[in-house]
This record gives sequence, C-alpha cells and structure tokens, in this order.
Amino acid sequence: KLVAEVADTSLDAVKVKLRAGGAEAVSMSRKKPAFSAVQLDKNVVEYQRLQDHFLAMTLMQPKIRGLLKNMKSEYFSDGLQKTLLGFLQKNPDFKGQPSKDFTEVLAAKPGAIEQLQGIADYVKIIALQFEELYKDLPIEDLQEQAAHLRHRLIERYVNIQKTELAEQMQDTTDEVQLQKLIRRANQLNTLIKLVDPPEIS
Repeated sequence: KLVAEVADTSLDAVKVKLRAGGAEAVSMSRKKPAFSAVQLDKNVVEYQRLQDHFLAMTLMQPKIRGLLKNMKSEYFSDGLQKTLLGFLQKNPDFKGQPSKDFTEVLAAKPGAIEQLQGIADYVKIIALQFEELYKDLPIEDLQEQAAHLRHRLIERYVNIQKTELAEQMQDTTDEVQLQKLIRRANQLNTLIKLVDPPEIS
C-alpha cells in the first residue's frame, strides 16, 4: 500500500510487480507521476526561498537558534545553504547584529570570515533580507515565523525526496531495491510526523 501511495499506482499493480520477474514487471502498465518542468521549477524556487529565509532568521537572531537542533545538512541544498547551516551549528553564539553592516561584523571576527569564505556574498544578501523583512518583529513573532518556516522547509524536503522515490519505484524491477526504497519512504513519513507545525496562540 505504501508503495502504491508513493509511486501513484494501484495496490494490485504493486503486488503483481513484487511477484513478477523482470520482463513481466517491465511490461506492466504503470502510471508515471506527472510533473511539468514549470511545476518542478516552482517547487525548487519555493524550497530555496524557505531555506534562505530560515537561515536569515537564525543567522541574525541568536535567540532562535534552538530551531537549528536536529536540522540535518541533507535538508538543505548543496553549497551555500549547507555551509552556512554548518557554521551556525558550530558557532551558536555568533552575533549577526541586526541593523549593523554585516561586512563590519565579519571584519571584526577573522575566524568567522575564514569559515564563511566563499559564501560571504550570500551571507550579506540574506542579512539584508532579514533587515528588510524581519528586523522590527518582536522576538516571539520571529520565533513563531521561523518555526513555521522550519516545518515547511522539512515538509518540502520530504515531498521532493518522495517524488524522486516514486520515480525510482516506477523504474526498478529489482525486489531488493524496491524494499530499500520502501524503507526510505517509511523514514520520510516518520520524519514529517515528528515535525509538527507549531501551535498558533
């Protein structure tokens, strides 16, 4: 049933697939997930936006960095976002100092600028983003918005991973590989259940 839900095909078809050999499984009619290039681009853009805003908040406001707990690098895109996440998790007391030129902040901390080398421009951009969008928010409101972003970011990550799993399930005829994909899907389902959206008072 799980495979049917993830792969977007019927339960009977999945049972046939598990029993069948290579040629029969390949020839079995299956429904491919329908995702247009435009939909995929929108999903990627939204995923990127969620990461940028969440990282901007946790970069510039140390008081909400508790939200970084249990945030794994795999939830973030390769490159800039993963590098900044790792820096913040290793330097929880780093002060972004809202309303202060971030270039000046980095210049005063040689160790920080060395660790952020290569992503300095990205850091300045999201620092400016924070200044424009979130600087004047009370800490309680900022915490609430960041918590919502965290939930949505992980949810988006899970959806992207499950889409990829669905495609792999459709393509494989190897039962061992299929069972491996099922276990991965179960892990993703567990992950999203553990990250409940925060309550709004």
